[in-house]
Amino acid sequence: MRTSLRNDGVDLTASYGSETAANVSGGDRHLVRETGRFVFGATLDAEKLIGIKGGTFQATVTYRRGKDLGAAKNLGVLQQVREVYGRGQTWRLSQFWYQQSFANGHADLKLRRLTQGGTLARSRAIS
Repeated sequence: MRTSLRNDGVDLTASYGSETAANVSGGDRHLVRETGRFVFGATLDAEKLIGIKGGTFQATVTYRRGKDLGAAKNLGVLQQVREVYGRGQTWRLSQFWYQQSFANGHADLKLRRLTQGGTLARSRAIS
């Protein structure tokens, strides 16, 4: 079904990443915590869907879940113990953009929601 959708201009992705960490010394007690991140994305080919040559739309939604090892163990750290945990365990719109290529791919215009830590560097067109 994904192949058929991709051939029609809709590329769907989903993934799950998990991180487990343990505190074996320090803090209030020894403890193991697992946390994870679900990522759901859609990339749409504007030419295949509505006839706009060189257009691509992309949206990605992320959900983080789990418990913070640093807080649970009272470690008193200033930085998160794990990369996946952080900025709240909630749904968030991670990417949202439209890119239009011109002059046979020699020029691109990209309109997007810029996230914290995002860059304005030229990105590779998705084909």
